[in-house]
Amino acid sequence: MQPNALAVSDKFRKMAIRSILSILLFLATYLFLIITAVAIVGLCAWDGYALMTFYPSFVTLMLGAGLISMSLMILFFLIKFIFSTEKKDNSHLVELKAEEQPELFRLIQVVVNEVNTDFPHKVYLSSEVNASVSYVSNFWSMFFPVRKNLQIGMGLLNAVSKTEFKAILAHEFGHFSQRSMRVGSYVYNANMVMYNMLYDSKGYKATLKQWSEASSYFNFFSSIAIWMVTAIQGLLKKIYEIVNINYLALSREMEFHADAAAARVAGSQPMINALLRIELAEQSLGVVFSYYNGKIAEAKKTDNFYPQQYFVMKQRAAAEHFILEDGLPQISADHYRKLNSTKLVLKDQWSSHPSNYDRINALNILNQPERPEAAGIAIDLLSNKEELQKAITFKTFLSVLFPEKATIEGLEIFSSEYTNQPQNVSFPRLYNGYFNKREPYHAFAVDSFKLPEQPEVKDISLLLDDQSVGTLHTLNTMILDLATVERIASGKTAMQTFDYDGRKYTTEECPTLIQSLRYEISTFEEVLDKRDQDIFSYFLHTASEQGKLTPFKKECLDYQTICKAFKVQQQIYLELSNATRFLKITTPFTEIMRNMQRVKTLEQEFIRQLEFILNNSLYESELTDTFKGHLNEYLAKDWKYYDNESYFDLELKMLIQAMTSFYTIIINKYLRQKKTLLEFQAALSENQSMVASA
Repeated sequence: MQPNALAVSDKFRKMAIRSILSILLFLATYLFLIITAVAIVGLCAWDGYALMTFYPSFVTLMLGAGLISMSLMILFFLIKFIFSTEKKDNSHLVELKAEEQPELFRLIQVVVNEVNTDFPHKVYLSSEVNASVSYVSNFWSMFFPVRKNLQIGMGLLNAVSKTEFKAILAHEFGHFSQRSMRVGSYVYNANMVMYNMLYDSKGYKATLKQWSEASSYFNFFSSIAIWMVTAIQGLLKKIYEIVNINYLALSREMEFHADAAAARVAGSQPMINALLRIELAEQSLGVVFSYYNGKIAEAKKTDNFYPQQYFVMKQRAAAEHFILEDGLPQISADHYRKLNSTKLVLKDQWSSHPSNYDRINALNILNQPERPEAAGIAIDLLSNKEELQKAITFKTFLSVLFPEKATIEGLEIFSSEYTNQPQNVSFPRLYNGYFNKREPYHAFAVDSFKLPEQPEVKDISLLLDDQSVGTLHTLNTMILDLATVERIASGKTAMQTFDYDGRKYTTEECPTLIQSLRYEISTFEEVLDKRDQDIFSYFLHTASEQGKLTPFKKECLDYQTICKAFKVQQQIYLELSNATRFLKITTPFTEIMRNMQRVKTLEQEFIRQLEFILNNSLYESELTDTFKGHLNEYLAKDWKYYDNESYFDLELKMLIQAMTSFYTIIINKYLRQKKTLLEFQAALSENQSMVASA
C-alpha cells in the first residue's frame, strides 16, 4: 500500500475537529464542576468539623458526618468513571491459535502489514454474521495503549469468499491504521466517560441507598446529594448530546475511511459484494436460529447451525434468481437499488453508520482493482471448520433449558421441513417477483367467467416486465417513506431536517409532504390495480382458449375465499395477540381484570373463526391430527383464565397454543392457495407458448 493510501478526507478532518471541540466543551464544564465540588467538599468539611467541635453532641456529630459524606458523594459521582472498567464476557467465544489455524493467521498478517497496524492480541470465533476489532475500554486506555482483539463470526465466514473476507478484515483494521484515525478511539473513550457519568449509575445509586438507610440524618443529606447530582446530570446531558452527535458524525466518516482501506487491500468490488450479501447471510442464519428456537419445546436441536445457514442462503438465492459463483450468491447492485429505491435521505445525526447504498457509491468512486486471494469460501481458511462450527453451536445452546434431554437433528430434517413451509416456497419465474409481496387479483364477480373478453394486453411478459416490478417496488418504498415521514412529523425522532427527492424539508413541512406522498401512493395503486386486472383478464382468456375455464374458475374462487377469510382471521389474531401481551409483564390486579374482559370479548370472534376452519373443506389439508387435537380441546368448553388474583396457567397455555395453531393454519393455507393459483396460471402460459411456437 502506498504511504498516502489511507490519508483522511477533508470531511473526516472537519468532523474530527468538531468532535474535539465538543470534547473540550465537556472538559471545560467538567473542570468547573470538579473545582466546584472540591470547594463544596472543603466548605462542608470545615462546617462539619466546626459543628462537631464547637457544639459537641450526638446530633451535631451525625449532622457533621452527614454534611461531609454528602460532599464526598457528590465528588465521587464526578470521578467514579476512573474506577469503571468495561467487562467483556467471552464465554460464548472460541479462541483461535496461530499454530492451529496457519492459513487464517497468514491472511490476518498480510492484512495487518498492508494496513500498517498491530497484529491483534487474540483472535476469537463467534456465532454471528459479523467481524469486529475490540478492546477492553476504561479511563486509562485514553492515555496508555491497549492491545486489540479480533472477533470473527462463523456466520460471516460461511457467507463470503476469501477475497471478500480479506476486504472485511482490512475494513476492521482500517479503523486503527494511522495516528490520525486514533482520534476516533480517543473520542470514543471520552464518550464512554460521559455515558458512565450520566447513565451507568447502578453501583453509585446502591452505595447512596445504603448510606441513606444507615440513619435518618444521612437520609436527609442523601436527598440533597441526589438533588445536586440530578442537576449536574441535567447540565451534562445537554453537553453530551452535542458531543454524541459529533461523535456519531465522525463514526460515519471513519466507516468510509475503513472502506477505503478495504478497497486498497482487496479491491472495491469484493467489499461491495460482501456488503450486498451480508444481509442475506444474516437473514438466513436468523431463520436457522428461529427454527431451532421453535424446537426447544420438543427437546430438539442441531449440533451444527452452519450447513443449515448455507442451505437457506442458497434457497433464498434461487427464489430471487441470483447466480452462484464459487458457491456464493452474487447480488447485483442494480437489484439492491431496485429494492432500496427510496427518495428519502435521512442525514440522521443519531446514526453511527452510513447506509450500504452510500458505502457502495463511495467504493465505486474509489474504483480500486481487485486483488484476489485463492478461490473458495472463507470458511475453508479454518483447518478444522466442522469441529469449530460444532463448538460454536454447542456454546450457543448452553444457556437453553430443554424440557428433557435434547435429540440432535441434522441438515436433512431441517431442509425437508424448510422446503415444505409455504412461506419458503418460490413462485414461478414467469412472474418476475411481481407477486412475492402482492396478491393476485380477486375482486372479480362470478359472472366474470361466463363470457371472457379479449384481454387488452395479449403478451403476459409485457405485464410482468421489469418496469411493472419496478413500479411495484416504488409503491412499496413510498409506503415505507410515508411511515418514516409521519414518525418525523410526530416528533418521535431527533431529526429536524431531511431530504426527499433532492429537496430539503424541515419538520414543519412534513404535513405538505405527507399529503403529496399519499396522493402519489394512491396514483400508483390505481396503476397497479389496473395491471392486476389485466393479468387476470389474460389468464381468464387463455384458460377459455385452452378449454380449462372450469378448473381456472375453481382456483380463482378458492383463492378469493381464502384470501378474504385470511384478512379477517389475521386481524382477529393480531387483536387477540395484542390483548394478551400484558401476560408477559407485571400488571396491577385491577388492570388484569379489565384486560381479561377484553380478551374474553375478542375470544368470541376467535372461536367463530376456529369453527369456520374446522368445518370448511378448503382447510382440510392443513388440519393435522395435532392441530385438530389442540383446537377441539380448546373449543370443548368456555375456559376461565384468571380469578382471585391468580392466573390459571394450564388454561392460558391452552389459549396460546390454540392461537399459535390457528395462525399457522391460516398463513400456510393462504400461501399454499396463492402458490396453487399462480402455478396453474403459469402452466396456462407455458401451454400457450408451446402452441404459439408449434
